[in-house]
Amino acid sequence: MTVPLGIVIYSLYDEGNATGAAAVSVLTVIVTFIITFILNLLSKKLPKGTLTWQL
Repeated sequence: MTVPLGIVIYSLYDEGNATGAAAVSVLTVIVTFIITFILNLLSKKLPKGTLTWQL
């Protein structure tokens, strides 16, 4: 069974594990930035309009 990250973060915080919730949140943001950075590097090889923030 898979659980969305938002639910995981909320559950950790609700159980009193604010440190765990913060860690999951920070890792999620870091992974998102890394993926975005890699896609920006590869944007010249992708078809025009593939990346919505580069229309």
